[in-house]
This record gives sequence, C-alpha cells and structure tokens, in this order.
Amino acid sequence: MRRLALLAVLALAACDPTLSALQTQKDQAAAGDLAAIAATPVTCDLSTPGCDQSRAIRGDACLRLAQDALAASRPAAIAPNAACAEAEYAAVLGAGRGSAELLAARRLEALRLAREGARSIPAGQAANDTLGAAATDYATRFPGRGEGGFYRATAILWSAAFAPGPDRCAQLAEAGTLAAAAASAPADGRALPGGIGGPARAAEARAATLRRTASCPG
Repeated sequence: MRRLALLAVLALAACDPTLSALQTQKDQAAAGDLAAIAATPVTCDLSTPGCDQSRAIRGDACLRLAQDALAASRPAAIAPNAACAEAEYAAVLGAGRGSAELLAARRLEALRLAREGARSIPAGQAANDTLGAAATDYATRFPGRGEGGFYRATAILWSAAFAPGPDRCAQLAEAGTLAAAAASAPADGRALPGGIGGPARAAEARAATLRRTASCPG
C-alpha cells in the first residue's frame, strides 16, 4: 500500500508542472545545489497547491547564497540573491500563505543582506529604512519573538554609523535595549542559522561602543 501511495504521488507530480517543479527543487536542495534553485524562476500561481512552498524554497536558497556571499566577501553576489529572497518571501506573505512569522523573519534577513550589499551610502540608507520599518512592523505583529527587536537594532546602528542625527545617543540607547531583549527571545534558525543570541549580543556591544565614542551620557 505504501508503494502504491508513493507511485500515485509521483504520477500526480508528473502531471502537474507546479508539483513537478517542486519535486525538482527538493531534489536539488537535498543535493545542496542552491545555485540551481536560485537560477530557476518560479512562475506558478500562488493559488496553485505547492506553489507557496516552491517559492519559499527558492527564497531560502537565495537567502543562503546571499549569506554565503557576505561571509566570503563577494559583494557583487549579495544584492541579487538578497533581492531574490526578499521577492519570494514577500510574494508568499502577500498571498497569505505559509507561516507568516517565519517567512517575515527571513524577509528581514533578506532586507539586512540587501543593505549590506548596497554599493553606495544612499542605496544603503534606502535599504536600511525599509528594514527598520519592516522590523518595527514585525515586532508589533509578533511581540514574543526576537527578530523584530534585533533587526530594528541593526537598523538603528547602521544609521548611527553612516547617517547620524541629532538624537544619536537616544537611538543608540534604544538599539542596545532592543538587542539585549532579543538575545534571549525565540527566533527562526533559518534566518539566523547560528541563532539570534550571538548576533544580538554583538549588536548590544556595538551600541555600547558607539555610545562611548559619541560621549553619550550614562
């Protein structure tokens, strides 16, 4: 019976292009071929069964490629992969599919990577503004999770470093508080494979360093 059920699934996938493409993605993911997944656009309608999963899988592949490019100091590869990931997650979220809190968290990471891959301060500022707004919205929608505070803190820290304003000290204090709270909160391991604790504590330390540099009171 189990074999017959498997054959039925395979036969259905062969007849349905969306399910067939999804199975190909799963096979490529199992083989670690993220580049092949990212290079193949997903064109299915999100109302089609399996399409949301297919787009999320491509988003995950692009996200990992952008993270790898940042870690390997390959700036030219960061922005396009980050844009790919953000677009796929945004599409699934916009259609009301998948786990909103997890996909939205991964979208935040894609926006952070887009900022890191920006080739100019104005482009970085635009990406950072988008990240900050998305992080604030995430924190409002999912107050028990750590990603909203963490990514909001990184947005504040970026502005403090590259586009400081007159209220810099207050912003840095806020960033430190947000990062400290995020360090012990639940977070999506796909967006931050090593967990949120280390990056959040690093952001808290960075905020403290910038406050000392700026001679902030307290």
